Amino acid sequence: MQYVALIAALAALLLVWMTNRRLADLEARLARDSSRLYEIRSALDTLSERLTHETADIRFDMRRRSGEVQFSPNMTMAEINQVHPAARTVLAGFHLGGCQCCAGTG
Repeated sequence: MQYVALIAALAALLLVWMTNRRLADLEARLARDSSRLYEIRSALDTLSERLTHETADIRFDMRRRSGEVQFSPNMTMAEINQVHPAARTVLAGFHLGGCQCCAGTG
């Protein structure tokens, strides 16, 4: 009877060891897949940002070619920023429209 209990204990120990190895393998795979997912998400964010800028440039070019791009003295800063994608940078050069060192906002 003692031999049966010993064999059962060894079988249980072997099962625990195999389960532990499988768990370690799964944890390594999860870490690897999480890293890949992070890299893919980072690349996707970069592409999304690039697409946003490209779309804004294309829209501006279309508006410029059709003659829609016009600035007037009664436009708000927000309207100016919508008309041209680089307007915020140009206005910040003149300290207009809420650049980092000024108190004004758009």
